[in-house]
Amino acid sequence: MPEVIEEKKSEIKEPVGDDFSNRFFIVSNILLAGLAFFLIYNIYAKTVNIFFAKEKPAVSSLKNEEIKVEIMNGCGADRITGRTRNYLMENKIDVLQTGNMPSPHYDFTLVIDRTGNPGKSKRVAALLGLDETRIISQLNRQYLLDVSIILGRDFKKTKPFMENIN
Repeated sequence: MPEVIEEKKSEIKEPVGDDFSNRFFIVSNILLAGLAFFLIYNIYAKTVNIFFAKEKPAVSSLKNEEIKVEIMNGCGADRITGRTRNYLMENKIDVLQTGNMPSPHYDFTLVIDRTGNPGKSKRVAALLGLDETRIISQLNRQYLLDVSIILGRDFKKTKPFMENIN
């Protein structure tokens, strides 16, 4: 009888596959589960922010803090930086300098955030009558200004040129 038991033990086989492939399968499943959790959480967070976000204050209601700007002519038209400077100064914006871009080939007027403070660039864009798609961010802490404005060929659509300034 003891001989029969030994024969049955030898018939039991180990599971197919080596230990490495089993570990790889388990680790990859854990990583995929983590990725799925991350994506679901981000979708949930964005959805909650969209539907339940508190209204942002209007740009005009932002604290009237000092905003330092430079105005650059990016289209080659004559005397447009001066008119824009006067308009912004009337609206309590500190214009530090005006000038011309090396290449006057800008089709659209841009507002460039230099300090990472989007409130200031949004206020300047709103004063010029530009939507927020015209704001770009190029942070440079060495600049002594908050916002750069490049006037493009569409400058006539900005508020300084749509309104009569004395």
